[in-house]
Amino acid sequence: MSNGEYIRDLLPNETQQKILRYRRWQDRHAALFRRLLLKMALLEAGYPSSCLELLQFDNYNRPSIDSNIDFNISHSGNYVLCAISRTGRIGIDIEFIKDIDINYYRNFMSNNEAPIRRFHDYWTIKESVMDAD
Repeated sequence: MSNGEYIRDLLPNETQQKILRYRRWQDRHAALFRRLLLKMALLEAGYPSSCLELLQFDNYNRPSIDSNIDFNISHSGNYVLCAISRTGRIGIDIEFIKDIDINYYRNFMSNNEAPIRRFHDYWTIKESVMDAD
């Protein structure tokens, strides 16, 4: 058994199957590490080792477990983040900084927010708020 198989086996079978459906290995790894980070955070918060089997998804595909805890996960490039809160809704976002066509985002950004050097800062803030909402 390879290390990847051992780590994947720490997850529920349904989650493993979802991960394996990704075509690119980078996407499979990001999905794997999203769930492993979430599991570690939930274990530290006192949830049982079977906590990922309790995951439910809302109409926006946002995962939750119960009303006692909220969490949010984001990934971009080689990075994966997980934040967890017992005191309210939480949202996070991370973006790999790359050249973009700023015109594509004009409907989402004001003229003051559009300069490319600040775009990613504003975009991640907006994404985080939307994730929490």
